Amino acid sequence: MLKAPRAAVVFAFVCFVAAASALATDTVVNTSASLRNAFNAAQPGDRILMAPGTYTDTMYVDGTTGGTPDKPIIICAQDPLNPPVFNLGPGKMFMTDHVSNFVIDGLVLKTADAINGIQIAWGQNVVLKNFKQIDTGTAVGNSAIKFSVCTNFLMYNMEAVRWGDSGVDMVACAKGLMMNNHMTNSNINSNNGFQAKGGSFNIGEYNNVLKDCGNRVLNMGQSTGAPYFYQGNYGWECYDSVAMGNKLIGCTYPLSYSNANNIRFDYNTVVGPKNALLRILSESTAATNPSSNGSYSHNLVQYGSLYEYVNMGSNTNPGSFTFDGNYWYRTTNPAGSIPPLVGTQINNVGGTNPQLDANYDPQYDPAKAYGADAPGKNAAWLTQVNKFQWSWDVAQSYLPQAQPGATADGSGVTFDASASGLGASSYGSNTLFSYGWDMNNDGVADVLGTSPMISMSYADLASRFGITQGTYNIGLIVSV
Repeated sequence: MLKAPRAAVVFAFVCFVAAASALATDTVVNTSASLRNAFNAAQPGDRILMAPGTYTDTMYVDGTTGGTPDKPIIICAQDPLNPPVFNLGPGKMFMTDHVSNFVIDGLVLKTADAINGIQIAWGQNVVLKNFKQIDTGTAVGNSAIKFSVCTNFLMYNMEAVRWGDSGVDMVACAKGLMMNNHMTNSNINSNNGFQAKGGSFNIGEYNNVLKDCGNRVLNMGQSTGAPYFYQGNYGWECYDSVAMGNKLIGCTYPLSYSNANNIRFDYNTVVGPKNALLRILSESTAATNPSSNGSYSHNLVQYGSLYEYVNMGSNTNPGSFTFDGNYWYRTTNPAGSIPPLVGTQINNVGGTNPQLDANYDPQYDPAKAYGADAPGKNAAWLTQVNKFQWSWDVAQSYLPQAQPGATADGSGVTFDASASGLGASSYGSNTLFSYGWDMNNDGVADVLGTSPMISMSYADLASRFGITQGTYNIGLIVSV
């Protein structure tokens, strides 16, 4: 379905002085082998531009390469509108091992019956963005994306379709953020949407849509062998983590705590769970502290017939859970919408159809204060971002309010609307269709175009807009 463009305005603070050029190198590759060679040879700040086409070989890079925290190596599509496609068959994958400080942007992976679609092992300061991962098969253990022993990592604006085990599997990970991703799975026998285990902590899951994601949509914990708690074993499979602003649509269990502690599940929208509203379990033989201290607050939950409200195992601490200020609607019995749960239950409301639209946003006014798009969500989220500060700071540079930049030379100025710098048509999670530069900041576009970059001479700036040497607030009106 085509959507009408939406207008947005951002601003560039432009100082017309000479700009130093970067020393980084751009390398174009068109095969898996040339990509591997370029990655191994890359220096901090280099970009590797993948030409359009199909890549059929396993991509494996070990710890002989890597950027620096302020100058990551970037692998991205040469043409974001015609991205490269990894078409990998059984037993193949895209994997990095002991590689840090890199960004992978704008690729498509078709990995039928692969071990995992893409696996990042022992990495720090890693970004995956604008990916599309298609079909890792239905075998148990096949995950679309796997992070193993990673610290400071971001998965942003990615799409995954059909997997066997987990959409995203995080083992012994810390300070990671899953943000603005869309996960859809037609394999009803898959295990999880997002899973964090093996002593994972400080994990954030924000503003994602997870649809038909199998047994457990958000699986906080489960069972990991004792040798694999590389971040340390403090008695929990997952702890000190938060899920907020997510839409969980169609599933067996939307949320599972398994040997997990201090997990916040706040301001989410849940639609259509089949068996129970949540699980509180103890499944680990290596991290045996009971699941405790769960926060379940300001969520909007629409459900029908269930086998039980809470699926609960032994060696758990359900009395330590708090259910505060949630909106409940049971389609099969509206009068009985507010469920009998465990622990502390306060300020829970509901019983009236929230009138969810096609995007699962409530149209019934009292319900709008709850769920993934509630007005209070953003303020609540900002109290949690210190858990994964590096990942959150990087994500901010990809949001539409990121400032476009400008560079100047001896003849004029070039304005650049590409906030990320990684794709000319990419601006945060949106695709830009038109650009209008408001040079005198009166709300009217003075220069129109379809390119994210324009160049203007000093003479033209002075004669048309009275702009001479100095710092100016230049408006950018874009259609997204």
